[in-house]
Amino acid sequence: MKTKQKNILLVALLIGSLLSITTNVSADPVIDTAIDPEEPEQLSSFTITADITYDEEIDSVNVTISECEDIELCFLSETFPMQLENGVYTYTYQITRDAATVVKYSYEIVSNGSSYETEDEAIYLKMISGDDDDDDDGPADNGDNGTPGFELIILMVSIAIGIIYIKRKR
Repeated sequence: MKTKQKNILLVALLIGSLLSITTNVSADPVIDTAIDPEEPEQLSSFTITADITYDEEIDSVNVTISECEDIELCFLSETFPMQLENGVYTYTYQITRDAATVVKYSYEIVSNGSSYETEDEAIYLKMISGDDDDDDDGPADNGDNGTPGFELIILMVSIAIGIIYIKRKR
């Protein structure tokens, strides 16, 4: 009887471990972005160019742009369709708010009825007036926020069930 219980426990732990290891089949797109000019001035226009490598056929690419007074205080964002030109996606944006010091952008890639969204990236604007406000010392850290994935939670739950199961049988 004890070997049967151990076998059930091992199977439960194995299933939990396998669920935690599974990954998404399609790889994330690789996006090479160019901004022209690299440091646009306030109230000017800039062109954002995205060279996208993706395993699946891309139906459309949208860019969401927000003008911000600083990195955390942004006006409403707007989404624009990007145009495919010579194998790269482009969009020219006119900055409209004179209080904007940062422009944030992100992409939405639509492919086969599903979409992939990127994290926000920041463009720091060149000041055209005598404003010497240098509170933002360079680009923001756009790394991940250290949150574990859902697979870790599944693994921890399966281990907890196994421990409870063993303690009940003793």
